Amino acid sequence: MEIGSHGELIGNENGLYTSLVLLQQTQTNEDAAGSNNMTPSSLISNMDANNTSSRRPSVASRSSSQNSVTPGGVSLAAGENAPAEEQKLPVPSFRRLLALNLPEWKQASIGCLGAVVFGGVQPVYAFTMGSMISIYFLADHNEIKEKIRIYSFCFLGLAFLSLIVNVIQHYNFAYMGEHLTKRIRGRMLSKILTFEVGWFDQDQNSSGAICSRLAKDANVVRSLVGDRMALLVQTISAVSIACTMGLIIAWRLAVVMIAVQPIIIVCFYVRRVLLTSMSQKAIKAQDESSKLAADAVSNLRTITAFSSQDRILKMLEKAQEGPQKENIRQSWYAGIGTRHLSKPDVVHLGSRFLVWWQAHLSGLHHSESPVRDLHDPRQHWPGDCRCREHDDGSGQGLRFHTVSLRRAGPVHENRARRP
Repeated sequence: MEIGSHGELIGNENGLYTSLVLLQQTQTNEDAAGSNNMTPSSLISNMDANNTSSRRPSVASRSSSQNSVTPGGVSLAAGENAPAEEQKLPVPSFRRLLALNLPEWKQASIGCLGAVVFGGVQPVYAFTMGSMISIYFLADHNEIKEKIRIYSFCFLGLAFLSLIVNVIQHYNFAYMGEHLTKRIRGRMLSKILTFEVGWFDQDQNSSGAICSRLAKDANVVRSLVGDRMALLVQTISAVSIACTMGLIIAWRLAVVMIAVQPIIIVCFYVRRVLLTSMSQKAIKAQDESSKLAADAVSNLRTITAFSSQDRILKMLEKAQEGPQKENIRQSWYAGIGTRHLSKPDVVHLGSRFLVWWQAHLSGLHHSESPVRDLHDPRQHWPGDCRCREHDDGSGQGLRFHTVSLRRAGPVHENRARRP
């Protein structure tokens, strides 16, 4: 089998392609046939000789002859062992995928705007929740009710905003993805139809495998462009707004949170890489099973005529035995190895570290403050309520005093006798 461009194949004077071209020129132009040294009969005999020496009856020999083709398009002799240089495919470009979605730039802009707004909902929600909790420390009940009502309406507004923004975001990115999937599948199919017939004789290029590849690869590209773009824009928006709000409200705690984020990102990345590597064999097993099922359906009459249904089912079960055992083994590794890299554990670890840091900052602040020492019972915090023994001769020796909540200055004692 000869593979290459027209110029490369025509350069081989003893090749089949050159013989066919010369034979066609001889048949179409009888005047030029006299000037050529090779007659049609000699060309046909040359073709027969080449076919006899290079023809192999099996599909495996055709694949091996295809692999023994040099980049210049000249077939290697049987005695030569020079390895063929593999063609280096270009690295996939995300910019090229975006260029395929260029006609849907309006939907992309609207979807990115929705992702930016939805990314800012979470930091605003966290700030509103913290502010609402701090309201319960107020002394005036009317003020508490008024502010709780305001924050309740804020939560309701955030809920409606999240609903509207999510619908806008997912609709526009799904619109982009569907059009991109259509273009990718059309280009893949048009390119596949230009391949040589020998390419379809290979086991990995059967009709079932090609259909599975067309259905799966296009969906992967759609998720790569639409879903990844939405997640990327949403994450950048949420992180930017959260860091800005944190630095404005409490810059020390925000600096610690920013320092913890790279550790969380690294843990998520390692866990994702491990799970991806473990699922490659499962995908390969699925392709083999799909190919076998597609071949069985396409040759249903032959299978029914020879009553080979049980044999096909056994072949399908046998094809899945090895990958199934491997998946069970990898599931144990995934459950044990990636358990400590999961999201709850990492987030809880970061939360504990933040609580410790906040307590450390509070301890430094209180040790520098002249209000009181934690180990000195003579000093009190605003809002403390303590009882003291007092003997005034009446037999009622308990008297309560509370520190004023309104100011942390001199201690005011409200004394009351027990009835």
